Amino acid sequence: MDGKSELYRRIIEEYNKNVSLKDISEMLKVSIVRVRRVLITEDLWHSETSDSIGKLYKQGLSVKEIAAKLYITEKNVQAYIPYSKGIYGNDIKSNEATRCENYRQRNKRIVTSQPKGIHKENPKLKREEILEDSKMNNTYKLEYPIALKLHLELNTEDIEDERISVLRKYAKVNKGITRDIIVPANITLHALHYVIQKLFGWQNSHLHHYALPEKVFSDLTHNQTKQWLRLCGVYFRFPDVDDEDRYWDDDYDESVSFNTWLKRKYKGPYKYSGLGDYYFTNQMHVEDLKQKLPIFKVGESFTEYMNRSKNPNIKSKPQKLVSLENATIEELINSITFEEPLNSLLERQFIMDYILLPNNRSLCFLDGIEEKLAFLEDGLEDNIENWKEILLDISNRYREFCDVVNLSTVRSQAVTDTLEYFYDYGDGWEVTINCSDAYYKDEKQSCIVDSCEKRIADDTAEYINSVIMKYSPVCIASDGMNVMDDVGGISGYCNFLRTIHESKNEDERIEMREWGRYMGWTGRNLSSLNRL
Repeated sequence: MDGKSELYRRIIEEYNKNVSLKDISEMLKVSIVRVRRVLITEDLWHSETSDSIGKLYKQGLSVKEIAAKLYITEKNVQAYIPYSKGIYGNDIKSNEATRCENYRQRNKRIVTSQPKGIHKENPKLKREEILEDSKMNNTYKLEYPIALKLHLELNTEDIEDERISVLRKYAKVNKGITRDIIVPANITLHALHYVIQKLFGWQNSHLHHYALPEKVFSDLTHNQTKQWLRLCGVYFRFPDVDDEDRYWDDDYDESVSFNTWLKRKYKGPYKYSGLGDYYFTNQMHVEDLKQKLPIFKVGESFTEYMNRSKNPNIKSKPQKLVSLENATIEELINSITFEEPLNSLLERQFIMDYILLPNNRSLCFLDGIEEKLAFLEDGLEDNIENWKEILLDISNRYREFCDVVNLSTVRSQAVTDTLEYFYDYGDGWEVTINCSDAYYKDEKQSCIVDSCEKRIADDTAEYINSVIMKYSPVCIASDGMNVMDDVGGISGYCNFLRTIHESKNEDERIEMREWGRYMGWTGRNLSSLNRL
C-alpha cells in the first residue's frame, strides 16, 4: 500500500471522476475536512486560504504561528495543512477526536495526580459551604436574600461596527450577547462558572478566572503588595500553579453527555473539595514568598519599555531594590512573573460575598475588614502550623478542620457592582456580571419581595420557587445565539458567521459548519428557559 490507505486512494479516484467534495464525503462517510486535506496533500485542490497556509507551512512556521499571522484559528489552519506522505490511514484522527482525546487525557492526569491522603482518598474534605459569617467578634446582623437576579454580558465593546452588524444579522443579537438568570443566593463562583459555560456555549476546555474591576482592586489593596498579601485567602487566591487543586471538580469522563454533566455542576447544594481557596493555605504561600523573596529588583513597566523601544534617546532606568513589604502592586507585577493574575478571586465564596446587592438590603461592612484581618492574623504563624497538622490527619480531625475553616472564612464583604469573568486567554472572552435584583422572604406577608420591598409578580415568584426547590439556576431572558470554543474570540466568531452564510465557496461553507458542530455549536437560537 506504500503507506496510503484504501480510503486515501478512493478519495483521489472519486475526485478524478469530477465528484464534488461534498458527494465524496457522503459517499465514503468521512468529513469534508479529511477529503480536502487528502486532495491538498496530492496537490489536487487549491484555494486562496490553502495556498496562504501551505506557503507558510513550507517555510517551517508552526500551526500557532500561522494562525497568528493570518488572524484565523488554529483549527482552521489544521484543516488546510497537508498530511505527511505515508502516514495517512484510519488512525488519523479528526480535530474533534483529537480534542476529546486531549480532554480525556487531561482529566486522567487530574484524577491520578491528586495528593493522596488529602484529596482523593478523603471524601470528608468535600464540605458544603454554609451561608453565615464567621464568628470573629462580628455583631452585625445581616439580612440574606434567598435568590439573586444576575445580568451577564459578553464583552463586544472593542469590535468594529461591521462585525456588530454581522452579529445582528446572523447571531440574532439585538443589543448585545446577554443572559439574565435567577440563581440561589448562596451559589458559589465555582458553580457559576459552569452556568456561564452552558449559557454561552463553551465546553470547559480552557482556563478561566474571576476578577474585580481594576479600580476596585486598586482601592481594596491600596495598590500595595503588603495589603494584597494580607487579602490572599480572604478575597484573592495566591497565584500558585496547582491546577489539580484549582480544577478539583473537572471530572468529566464521557459516561454522560457533556450538557448533563454541566447541569450537575451548577445544581446545589454547593460544596468545595480543594484546599487552595482556604485562608491558611493561601497564607502558607504568602509566608513562603516572604522567606524566598524579601527583596527584589524592580523592572521597568511595559509602558516604559515601549516608550524606550520607540525612542532610542530614552535610556532604561537603573534597577532599584525594593522590599516585598514596601513594594507597590505595579512594582511586583513588573518584576516577578506569576502564573496567574494577582486579582484572581476565591471561587468557593458566594457571589454575594463580592458583589453589592441592590438597595443595600443585605448590608456589607467594609469598615470591619481591618478588624477581621486582625482577628485572622493574631497568632498567624502558630495557626498555619496547626493547619498543616490538621491536613496530615484530616480523617480523625475533620471536626476541627471544619471549625478552622468556618472561623477563617470572611463572608459578606462585598466591594463591587461588577465582577469580571475571563475564559480562554487566547480567544480572550470576557463576561461582566451584575446583580440586578435580590429576592427575600417576607414572613409577615408570606410572600417574596424584591430589593425595593415590593411584592414580586406571580411569574417571577414561580421562577424563584423553582430555583429554590430544585437548587438550580434558571435563565429568564437572553439576547443573541451561543458562541463556541477555539473560534478566535468575538472577532473570530464574526468571521465564522460570515463564512457559513456568505462564502461563495460551497465546500468552505460546509466544512466550516461541520467544524462548528464539532465544537458543539448548533446554529439554533434557544429560548431563554431552555438555556439551562
